[in-house]
Amino acid sequence: MNIPETHTLTLMKNTVTSGTGMGQSIATSTVQTLAGSLQPISQREINQYGKETEIWDWKFYVNQSKFTSSANEAELKPSNYMTQTSPSRTFDIVGIGDWTASGGYYKVLLRQQK
Repeated sequence: MNIPETHTLTLMKNTVTSGTGMGQSIATSTVQTLAGSLQPISQREINQYGKETEIWDWKFYVNQSKFTSSANEAELKPSNYMTQTSPSRTFDIVGIGDWTASGGYYKVLLRQQK
């Protein structure tokens, strides 16, 4: 699939580390910046999926070839999130459609943080 690279999102992850005593801290780190196509969900998708669309409101298409390593690609998972610089937005990853075997791309389902 030929994906227009009209948007850039950064894949981020939080790592919980144990401190001294019972304290924990959360470290945020950048995994990789990815160029792809960010789109709002369509009316057709709202009609097709109904209530499921209440948990996601954006989709981001990205070619598998954009990942610089398999370790970075493995970080594309719902426990991580994505950010956009302009406009400044943060998106939770709520699902991932994996079409790498047939089309070479991912469809990442996102929920914009309010």
